[in-house]
Amino acid sequence: MAEQKMESIVICPSCNEQVYVVMEPFQDMMSGLMQMFKSIVKSEHFEGSKKCKCGKLVRAALTVTAEE
Repeated sequence: MAEQKMESIVICPSCNEQVYVVMEPFQDMMSGLMQMFKSIVKSEHFEGSKKCKCGKLVRAALTVTAEE
């Protein structure tokens, strides 16, 4: 499968501004629980960050799963 990017608009928890974040596939070491979960269902993990107008760095993470 080709690497996919995902676009998302999230709310800055500091000032409530909308922040446009481009999220890319997340390939980090997963915990044992996440590895077990991934073996049960097909899942994709995305993360991204962008600086808000207020100056804070806003980070977003998303897990998308497909199950029976």
